[in-house]
Amino acid sequence: MLESIHAQADGKGEGHFALKLTALISTDTMTRLSRAQQVFMNDILKFDKQTPIDISDLRNSLLERGIQFRQEELDQLFRSLQFEHNETEELSRLEIYANAHLLQLDSERRSGLLHRIAIGCGVGVSEDDL
Repeated sequence: MLESIHAQADGKGEGHFALKLTALISTDTMTRLSRAQQVFMNDILKFDKQTPIDISDLRNSLLERGIQFRQEELDQLFRSLQFEHNETEELSRLEIYANAHLLQLDSERRSGLLHRIAIGCGVGVSEDDL
């Protein structure tokens, strides 16, 4: 489905793609994905609990949920959440708010770790939903 929507929206903005996608996804699936996003932001990235977080906070949150990862995947995820000018070892709330998206519309930005996180959030997301 993502590939067909991408073909229809080719050359148009991400917003156009997102509108087509949400029109085709069932309410049940969208609800599960939305809940997974909320768990990712608030429980794993501690958006509403702590600021800032570092890579060890992210590692511990993933391990607490039983989400397996390689160190390089963890490093890549952490870097993808940082603004490009951030040279610290921490993530701000603004970086988390702006960059923490489980369902990446751009196929080049999707990763196996993001899929495992979505499934590991415990809200009923399955591989078929992704």
